Amino acid sequence: MALRRDALWGAAKLILKVRRAALRTGGEAVATVGQIEVTPGSTNVIPGLTRMRVEVRSGAADCLEEIRKTVEVEAERVAAEFGLTAEASPWDRMPPVPLDEGIRSLVMTAAQCRGLGAIEMPSWAGHDAKILAPHVPTGMVFVPSLRGFSHSPHEHTDPKHVAAGVQVLLDTLLAVDRRLAVA
Repeated sequence: MALRRDALWGAAKLILKVRRAALRTGGEAVATVGQIEVTPGSTNVIPGLTRMRVEVRSGAADCLEEIRKTVEVEAERVAAEFGLTAEASPWDRMPPVPLDEGIRSLVMTAAQCRGLGAIEMPSWAGHDAKILAPHVPTGMVFVPSLRGFSHSPHEHTDPKHVAAGVQVLLDTLLAVDRRLAVA
């Protein structure tokens, strides 16, 4: 066992380092390793190569950069520990994009007027809103998923929550339209 150069063991240790790097931010960032490819991918063959994709999200560009640096340094350390080599592909370096305060306020007002519980929360995700926000006032409406599962085959949202989200969206759009008509 001591002579093995198992790329999957290295990847497993690096995945835990990615998690720790995000946890050290105290909630300012999240990190996910959602893809890992093991080659040759056979039960009885020592993995000679692993590829993994790391995604880090935060509303703070400096936090993103710090985690990126940490992951790259840790990849080199882990590789050396297991007698491996590590190579980092270029990271997506799109900066965080704040959504429009006025739109966010209209969304919250629409939810409150309907008697819906609502909280403001960062998404940190690369939704279409991130692409639109630099060009037009942009906001987002989220609805709860059962047990918090999102972007998963287990995701389910109660139809009454979907309807409430659509109503908040409609109310927000009508409020935006009224503002534009006055302007």
